[in-house]
Amino acid sequence: MGVDLISKSYLVIDDFADMRSMLRSMLVAYGVTNIDMAANGKDALKLLAKKRYDVVLCDYNLGEGKDGQQLLEEGKEKGLIQYSTAFLMITAENTMEMVIGAVEYLPDDYLSKPFNKDMLRTRLEKVIIKKDDLHDVVKLLNKERYEDAIALCDEKLGKNPRNRTELLKLKAEILMESESYEEAAAIFDSVLAKRDAPWDARHGQGEFLHPAIHAGKGNIPEDH
Repeated sequence: MGVDLISKSYLVIDDFADMRSMLRSMLVAYGVTNIDMAANGKDALKLLAKKRYDVVLCDYNLGEGKDGQQLLEEGKEKGLIQYSTAFLMITAENTMEMVIGAVEYLPDDYLSKPFNKDMLRTRLEKVIIKKDDLHDVVKLLNKERYEDAIALCDEKLGKNPRNRTELLKLKAEILMESESYEEAAAIFDSVLAKRDAPWDARHGQGEFLHPAIHAGKGNIPEDH
């Protein structure tokens, strides 16, 4: 059984009309109909405030104003981008500046230009599978049932799943939310020992060293 792309809601963010049109055409070719588009970060935030999207496709360079990374950070800080939202950053750059940020502000995946319809579909299916597999953990997290969410993460990790790194990342974020900074740091340290980690544990570790950052964090909006 294939991954369900059709029922998802999508937000495409790019400052070039041709690129927005191309991405829309690719999504329509998969059978997708629920697609909104924004030309800049300001318009994207307005749409995110009105509607919860399953998938966000965002170019890193958005012209004047916020870039894609800044949009992601603000969207998460304001609760407009949920843990359940798949955020794919599209870029033609390979600069380290793009990926520097706290662990909770990293995109779910990157998509480098140029790419075709099949490449986009493969990447979408991959990230949606990961999100769907974490759905039950996220629901507990959003209800602030931190102990239950951690226990479920441990249960899944005990099965040695393919998305082990994603589960470790989510467990670390739950520990941070529950102010269990030392336990979160232990996870970051374990990931640092592995070279193939797709998320930057060093930045998460940096946040552990400054727990006051988390003192003002609000609750995560409820997923329905």
